[in-house]
Order: sequence, then structure tokens, then C-alpha cells
Amino acid sequence: MSGVTGISSVADKVRDEALQVPTNQGMRVSPQGSFHLNLLARQKAMVRVVIYSDQPILAAGLERVIADDPELESSGWCSTISTLRERLANENPDLAVVDLTPQITITTLKELQDLNRECKLILWTDPIAGDVAMQALTIGIRGVLRKTLPLEAHRQCFA
Repeated sequence: MSGVTGISSVADKVRDEALQVPTNQGMRVSPQGSFHLNLLARQKAMVRVVIYSDQPILAAGLERVIADDPELESSGWCSTISTLRERLANENPDLAVVDLTPQITITTLKELQDLNRECKLILWTDPIAGDVAMQALTIGIRGVLRKTLPLEAHRQCFA
């Protein structure tokens, strides 16, 4: 998890620094001859999140958590693996929260990853066997998120 924190702090630093580009297009120009893009530099891209779960009430609750966070955007809920495959193949979510249902195997997770290498997959689960968690992380799953964690922990994991 420390690698994730390091990446976030570097991204925040870059975002917070003022960008300057030369201009002669009639834009507002500073005395130094540069257009400052402070506002654009500070805007953080929305994280698009797709959810897979076979439990509608859980998915609805997680969608609400996403909707309440201005940095997150729901890309929808999938109740079947085939729908999740379609979303990963045809849309561009940044993050997939995958409920560890009986249909989810290590092979299925690998197939899902191969559909969209840019999308980070997170297993969303209750207790999980240590060997299953290690296998998932070994094949590149971004993390394992326990459903029993507080809402703020979920938000931090998604952002």
C-alpha cells in the first residue's frame, strides 16, 4: 500500500504546481509571457468505478458511496460476469470493484484483467483465505477490500 501512497503524493504535487505554456493566441498573459493554468492543474480527474456484485442491495449501497464523493463517478453495476466483461472490454473504467462471489475464480480475475489492462481490479469481500488473496495479488489484482471496513476506508481505496 505504500507504493499507492507514493504515487498519489507525486500526482498531487504535479497537479498542484502551476502549469505554464507560451501563448500568443490573445489569451490572458502574465508579465512573464506565460498563461497560467492553475485552475486546470488543480482539477483532479474523476475516477470511473464499475461494480460487480450479485447482491443488488450491496451494489446500491456502494453506488451511493461513490455518488457522494465528488472525485468518483459510477460507471454502473453489473450483476453478471458477462456484463462486467462487456463493460471492461467496451468502456473505459478506471477501477472495477469485484465482489468475490462463487463465480469469481483466479482464472476469471486474470481474464477480466486481460480485457482492460488500464482498469485496476479490487476484490470486495468478507473474509478471504490467505492463499486466495496472495494468488489474486500475485496476478496483479490491485487490492483486497473488506466489506466491513468503514465508508471512509472505501473512499480512500477508490480515489
